[in-house]
Amino acid sequence: MTARPVVYDCDGWRHGQARIRQIYVTCDASVIVTVAGWKYWTAVSARSRGGRLLVNTCQPDCAAGHYRKYASTLIFYRARSRHGVRYFTRMRLRYRHGRFRSYVYRWGRYPGGTLPVWVGGP
Repeated sequence: MTARPVVYDCDGWRHGQARIRQIYVTCDASVIVTVAGWKYWTAVSARSRGGRLLVNTCQPDCAAGHYRKYASTLIFYRARSRHGVRYFTRMRLRYRHGRFRSYVYRWGRYPGGTLPVWVGGP
């Protein structure tokens, strides 16, 4: 049986987790997704159940801002292996804000960056 792939977060290649409950889409904590549970988490993909997208308004600044909340779904896919650990390299975030929105992120580095993070989105 193949081990379930993990998801990495803002710690780069450290602390990968399967069935993660919270993921920082941005490492400054201005965009976070919390997950109540998972419909499935297989060797190929994973789909959340009962997710909530939290977006900091950063008004008047990010420290004093408030989080807007939206029902959301996370889908992880495209598993790869690094040093014997399988991990998901793609994340799709779906939510509704006025209209249905869907954004794809990839696990990678920004130009000049040293640690991988979730790259993509709006």
